[in-house]
Amino acid sequence: MNLQELYAKIGDYDEALRKLANERVINRCVIRFLSEPTFTRLMDAYERKDLYGIYQNSFTLTSIASGMCLGNLSNLSYRIKIAYTDYGQALIQGKDPSSVSYPNEEESARMFEELKKEYHLIVDNIEKYLRFATNNSLRNDINADDAGAIVSELEKMLETNKHAIEQLNRENSQLAKLIEKLG
Repeated sequence: MNLQELYAKIGDYDEALRKLANERVINRCVIRFLSEPTFTRLMDAYERKDLYGIYQNSFTLTSIASGMCLGNLSNLSYRIKIAYTDYGQALIQGKDPSSVSYPNEEESARMFEELKKEYHLIVDNIEKYLRFATNNSLRNDINADDAGAIVSELEKMLETNKHAIEQLNRENSQLAKLIEKLG
């Protein structure tokens, strides 16, 4: 499977090439997508019924998916973001969020199930692409310096994600206190 064949299954190759300039950059984005934590954060927020976390992470996931031209994932995360926008904006503006609407449990479950299926389809296809590419064409595209840079980037991302998770936990704690005061 080459990069065009991968994108035929997960997004829009021509648009990705237009936005990201060349296949080397697209390859790096594809590799980085596997360790990008936003989807996990979004699903955690959904399971905790953290409505602001859902809003915040769906916004980020929409941006990432749009930037990589992952059409269906972008559309599904955008629908979730829009569904929770009023709630998220009310909290950001310091207003009482109890007066705004957001999806009921059944509608949320349906949206998140669709999102989860699309995300796993993308991840499965990227993993297949990388297995194939490791044995074939990607070896020619990624030299030792690139491989070292990718490993270094993944290590930085892990450290950044660790700090981001700690920050999100602090923010969630503060928001919970604010919601408790409002309630």
